[in-house]
Amino acid sequence: MNAILFCAGVGRRFQPISFSCPKPLTPINGVPIVEQTLRLLRDSGIDRITLVVGYMAEKFVYLKDKFNVEFVHNPEHDTRNTHSSLLLAVDRLEGSLLVDGDVVFRKNVLSRVQPGKSQFVCQPTVHGLEWEVFTDETGRIVRVEKWTATGHSMCGLSYWEGETASALAEGLKHCALDDYWEEAVLGLLPSVPVYATLIEEPFLQETDTIKDALHYGLITHEEIAQLSSVDFPPVRLKGLTNSTWQVRDHAGVMRCLRIPGHGTDAFIDREQEPVIYNLIRHLGITPETAFFPGGLKMTRFMADHRVAVSEDLEPRFFRSLARTLAKLNSIPHTAESPLPPMLIRDQILKFESLTGESAPPAQRAWLLERADVFDGEPQVLCHRDLALENILVSGDHGRDLLIIDFEYAGFAHPLWETASFILEAGMDATAREQFVNSRGITDVGEGSRLWEMESLVDYVWGLWGLERGYIDYSNIKLKRMLRRLQAIIE
Repeated sequence: MNAILFCAGVGRRFQPISFSCPKPLTPINGVPIVEQTLRLLRDSGIDRITLVVGYMAEKFVYLKDKFNVEFVHNPEHDTRNTHSSLLLAVDRLEGSLLVDGDVVFRKNVLSRVQPGKSQFVCQPTVHGLEWEVFTDETGRIVRVEKWTATGHSMCGLSYWEGETASALAEGLKHCALDDYWEEAVLGLLPSVPVYATLIEEPFLQETDTIKDALHYGLITHEEIAQLSSVDFPPVRLKGLTNSTWQVRDHAGVMRCLRIPGHGTDAFIDREQEPVIYNLIRHLGITPETAFFPGGLKMTRFMADHRVAVSEDLEPRFFRSLARTLAKLNSIPHTAESPLPPMLIRDQILKFESLTGESAPPAQRAWLLERADVFDGEPQVLCHRDLALENILVSGDHGRDLLIIDFEYAGFAHPLWETASFILEAGMDATAREQFVNSRGITDVGEGSRLWEMESLVDYVWGLWGLERGYIDYSNIKLKRMLRRLQAIIE
């Protein structure tokens, strides 16, 4: 029995690691994924092993001597999908295992491969969406349903021989540019037998994205930072929600790498931040940023800037911040906006549901009534999580001021922006008045509404802190909210 491993892909879903390290060479527990697979194949008596390489092919060369493997080079690795890799190795298909180069085997199931049958070795789907197989009473595949979360699925291991291997070789010639090689198999199912060998327990883990690797515990945040940083030891930076690191990317540019914190998908839509960035990138209020699958992002490290601190809270800083916020808040929500508004009522109900906690009935009724009032008014693009650590300054008193980390951003009431920063910055009465004036809030009635908004902001962020386990942070906000409401309601 022989084996063909697919190792040619660019690994776009594994960026930024794959900028400098092909995904199959990503170390798991100190050993590259492909080396673990090669050791398993050799220990199982596999004779001839071929690696189809393309992207950074030179990095695989050492494997020739270490594991006595052969190479086939795919020059179209960046424009065609896996069908093109198999087509180049089709002369080796007879009697061969086909193995994805980025799967991590947790159990050796090669003894379960049945000679005399072309087959997919399938495992139960336990994470994500896969291609589910349906068989007849003999185990022959009669149907494949793409992207389901149930049943047994194709998972990166198969075996081919005889007439079915010959039919697959012919079918590969008719694949479209973006087709996986498995697409060629689907058209063969009515005419030649393809079987499923069903393994009842998961035996391998697919690392399509860095998020998958984190889910399975195959990689740590520190290892992601190390693999994403070239000739520079990553430096851990301050962060509450996420894991943030200073790294140097493959182009030699210093960056801030953000890795989403565990469990944050419950309340952060990671697909939304790139949309926000595209709306504001022309405003000059935030550093250049690149986004990657799984919520990772890299922001240019601004060496000539520093994080704002409480000593910056003075009139010139407030005026600079107000000018920056005016640009951000100048984008109104309309019927053509790419995102719906982030209504305060929705935020309250979401975090109450996540925590199982809520304010006393009278206070909660007031909060929801005021939320409905603000939600019914015009909404604009807001940062929504404006704190000193999300502001970078350079020059005298924030003359050159930038805002970062828009993961909570969205269309909201403009008073939310003002209230949020007042509370997060811990302003005293004098600083509060200076900031409020810089934001153009001079009307007594609007000042009263700002107090109401502060109660709503404290409630939402207090529940958020409770959900994240930041109990002290949560208590400060919820107790302050209740004290304020006691005065307002009475």
